[in-house]
Amino acid sequence: MKANEILCKVCGDDQGSIFSGLAGEHLERLEREKIVRHYGRGESVFYEGEEVAAIYQVCSGLLKLFKTGRRKEELVIRLLGPGDVTGYRALLAGEPYAATAEAGEPSTVCAISKETFLGLLRRSPELSLSLLSKMAREMRHSEDQMVAMAQESVRQRTARLLLFLHGGQVGKLEKYKPGEPVEVPLLHKEMAEMIGTTPETFSRTLHALARRGIIRVTKAKIFIENPAALETISPVSLT
Repeated sequence: MKANEILCKVCGDDQGSIFSGLAGEHLERLEREKIVRHYGRGESVFYEGEEVAAIYQVCSGLLKLFKTGRRKEELVIRLLGPGDVTGYRALLAGEPYAATAEAGEPSTVCAISKETFLGLLRRSPELSLSLLSKMAREMRHSEDQMVAMAQESVRQRTARLLLFLHGGQVGKLEKYKPGEPVEVPLLHKEMAEMIGTTPETFSRTLHALARRGIIRVTKAKIFIENPAALETISPVSLT
């Protein structure tokens, strides 16, 4: 693991974090015992099947979670940004990490050891409730995805995914200004896999949206020009 320890903001100051309710000795322990590292694009934070030693909170940047398919291909399942936490489900279940976490861009990540996290959970009702709330939201998101795969067209699923990437990008939704394009940081093949379609069908769907001026497509990037138009296509928002 290539990473350099650096300084980071106080985790409890991030209102999007499950640790935002910590105070006093609990927050002091978190700040004292966490390890902050910087990862370059493409570097792995942890690997699928690896024994859990810590959970990780994104301080800045973007992490890509993916599983390895039967043909050794990468299947992207989620993107994580500032305030997002990963690894806690495997830790609580006593299982290995279920996916690999890789930096999609230069990222700063806080590692919180298994012992520290479990100790804070036992002593802080606020943290326990915050974690339960996060797990409930993620369960609803998974249920929405299952319904989408069963009932929605590829066009609708594409719109939902683009909205999710737009809003789920970790802190970038509130920075959006009307008329300012928002970059989507995934390859077309990765996005096609996320919505259960072929790259060819996904590409045709993108070009249809581009002809309407809703998005702008380049060789490696997608720019969302009109999020509001995507909302009219997608029946349910994923934000």
